[in-house]
This record gives sequence, C-alpha cells and structure tokens, in this order.
Amino acid sequence: MYCVYCNCLLTNDNTKSVEHIIPESLGNKEYILARGLICDKCNNYFAREIEKPFLEKDIIKLLRGYEILPNKRNKFQNVSIMICGENTLLEYDKKSNAFYLGLTSNGIQKFINHPPKSVFTLKIDITTLKQSYSVSRFLCKVFTEYFLNILNRKYKRKGCILRAINNDKQLRDIFDFVRFGSQKQFYEYEVLQDHNWLPFQRDSIIAKIGFIQRDADVSYFLLKWSCVEFRLFFKIENNPNPANT
Repeated sequence: MYCVYCNCLLTNDNTKSVEHIIPESLGNKEYILARGLICDKCNNYFAREIEKPFLEKDIIKLLRGYEILPNKRNKFQNVSIMICGENTLLEYDKKSNAFYLGLTSNGIQKFINHPPKSVFTLKIDITTLKQSYSVSRFLCKVFTEYFLNILNRKYKRKGCILRAINNDKQLRDIFDFVRFGSQKQFYEYEVLQDHNWLPFQRDSIIAKIGFIQRDADVSYFLLKWSCVEFRLFFKIENNPNPANT
C-alpha cells in the first residue's frame, strides 16, 4: 500500500502517528483516520501547513473559547469581555470547572455593589472565513480524509483504494491540492452561521460531517462545527455515501 497523498511506500515505521480528520483542538474525538492509509510525513505536514493556519484564525480562536475547548497542551482559549466598564479576560479553569475574571479592585467593587445583568463579548463575524485559500484547503483536507475512511470500509484490499482515487481525475486533483497546495487553485465553498447558537453550552457534539446530494450532478461536503457550517462543492462519480450526515 502506498500513501494516497505522496505515493510513498507505507510501512509500520512510517504510519505510527494518529491522524484526526478534524483536529482535536476543535473538539473532535470521533472522526479519526484508520491507521495505515497515510504516512507520518503527510500527517505532520497537514498539522503544520493546513490545520495550524485554520486554527490560528481569530474567529476560530474565539469560537474555541466559547466552546470551552482545550488545545493539545490542554490549554483553554481565553475570551475577551467587557464587564463593569472594564475590558478583561474570561478564563476557564478545568480543575475547578469555573470561570475567572481579571478585574481591578475598582471593578470588583462595582461588581459587588451593582451586579451586572449582562456582559459584552466580541461579535461573531464569519467574514474572514469566506473566500479564503487556507479555509478551502482545510475543507479539502477534511473531505479527502473522510472520503478515504469510506473507501477503506468499502474495499477489502487497500490497493483498490489508491486505484479508485487515481481513476477519478477530480479526486486525484483534490488529494494533490491538499498535499502540495497551489495558490492558483481554489475549491469553491460557502460558509453559513447558525444564529440560534449560544456560547458556553458545552454540547457533547461539536462537529458533524458528511455528504449531501444537491442535485443529480453536484453534491457538497458538509462540515458543521460550533455555530458555522461549511459546504464544499464538488462533482464526483459514484458518490459512496451521498445522503449521510
């Protein structure tokens, strides 16, 4: 079996790392790529060159704070808020399962004398997630790994997986785009916001992915995370799971 991204021969020595289809920092514990399908070099490349730029977007950091999600170092994202006329940070402490505010003595006195009925936080603005090269590539990465897992369940022989990908030009192009990138290439997607979503709810289901059939020829790949929904549009033959979400 060869790596479907870089075509290197896969061995026990270069397939040791675990690849999360959606990064752990986004709360994913369910979608994990089966071992022995891609090499560790590609795995590390995806984390560094594709996932990191997406995770470092300000809106993603903000939503990770609202979702109370730790990173790989088990650190939580602080949330900027305004309370009692002061700008401060809302910090979550896992050990005590509590939030802490960094108020001055004057702010604390105001809080005690006149408990605020509301606080102000940063507005959720998904503008920076639209028409973004890094977002498009991130979505393609999630799509190809999810699709790869489906093929792995479909075919008993791993060699059939690589042939199935190579026999579909668009699929092969997307896999190459994920691994090697190209500023001249861009896969269309749209992003929507769920305005009924509320922060700090700690929903056990953070992410949801699958394929949706839009019409006879075009499907889209759905990634719903937190209060945002991404739809990556594509056209492939023999969609293995067109209606599963």
